[in-house]
Amino acid sequence: MNMESVKRIETAKIVTNFNGDLTYDVNISDFKCKLEYNFAKDGLIEIKYTFTPLIIDRTRPNQTTIWDKTISNIIEKYGPPTTENSKVKTWDLKDFSIKATLDNNRVGEIVEVSYTPPAPSQKDIL
Repeated sequence: MNMESVKRIETAKIVTNFNGDLTYDVNISDFKCKLEYNFAKDGLIEIKYTFTPLIIDRTRPNQTTIWDKTISNIIEKYGPPTTENSKVKTWDLKDFSIKATLDNNRVGEIVEVSYTPPAPSQKDIL
């Protein structure tokens, strides 16, 4: 998919078009996030969602975090992760891979989810 194809199908308002990459502000599951389309050689190489930090209210024990909701949504759609630890989960699927990362800092939690085509195997390259 090239940049013009993405511009035609994306319904959100474009925020930046910098160095051939497109950025949009969108809402997903009631969370604000930046949606980035990254291109190389006029082809889409990555779609990345970076969620706005949510300040955790420590007095609300049942508060759903961006991380919990995001991981739950991905598992519901694609099944359990291929590999995982407490801050990184990956799904190696047939046509693309998904990597979800969690960074907790003083501001709150930052969740980043990227969708990329699978890396070619040595057999594909040679």
